[in-house]
Amino acid sequence: MNDALAFSPARLLLAAMAALALTACGWKSDGLARLDELGPPAAAAGPDTGSHGPIDLGSPQCRGLGGNWALMLVEPGTIAPLGEPWKLTVTDLFLARTEAGARAVELTFCDQVTRIVTSGGATDLGRSKVPDALRAALAKAPVVVALPGDGTFQATDQVWLWGLRDLPNPVTDALPTKDDFASDPHLWDQDGDGNPGVTMNILAPAGDRYMVRRARWTFAPAHLTLDNAWLTGTLTASIEENALGASTQLLLTSAPITPKAEGAVYQFRCVGSTYTCPSLAQDYVELFKDAPR
Repeated sequence: MNDALAFSPARLLLAAMAALALTACGWKSDGLARLDELGPPAAAAGPDTGSHGPIDLGSPQCRGLGGNWALMLVEPGTIAPLGEPWKLTVTDLFLARTEAGARAVELTFCDQVTRIVTSGGATDLGRSKVPDALRAALAKAPVVVALPGDGTFQATDQVWLWGLRDLPNPVTDALPTKDDFASDPHLWDQDGDGNPGVTMNILAPAGDRYMVRRARWTFAPAHLTLDNAWLTGTLTASIEENALGASTQLLLTSAPITPKAEGAVYQFRCVGSTYTCPSLAQDYVELFKDAPR
């Protein structure tokens, strides 16, 4: 998923060659273990909770859908870059302000966190991180979610594009596979860094991928708590991406992501008008730990 993984046939060959070389030296010969040495599992591969005291939500005042909200989308799946299925979770964080009875809500991007877990534990292999330039660019293009306008929150086939614009059919049009601005008017250097599409940082092997991405969401009808503090529901999510270039050949091909329905949720929490994206990126684990299930 984020756009989350970057593995290639060249990487698989590297693992095999490393295994042979290490066997001759009497070291560990397991290819995955060697890959972990190249990009070791790290505690940071899990949620980054930061270090802070009590969370300051400002002055939350929500009524129906109206108010200021922090939103977390949890999108679980699996990937199998080396044959063995690995667990992948993409967590997207947004801020939103809505009015009661609104026909749409704009979601302002704050951050995205990915977590990859193999049979050996959490790893940074293939894990992505949103660079500051891309984070700012995505925040400038809010995701508009159309609503029924009857006071409920539910939506079908909402699309979020990275590095693309003005697709005739954003839900089904094929994503570009080549860096060709001349022949593809929909390809967009969204973060303005001179590379095609958007640039994502990959933690291990370290480098950048230049890519396009489409997330597709269906929000089941939400449950609003009596105290108007929470608006939650189940989520159906899928993510497609294509690499258009990379800083190293190892990052040119992504492992397909198989979405998982279990655990896919969206959670709105009412916050004050002064609550910010940096606060959400720091607070989100604590902020959403008591969300109704």
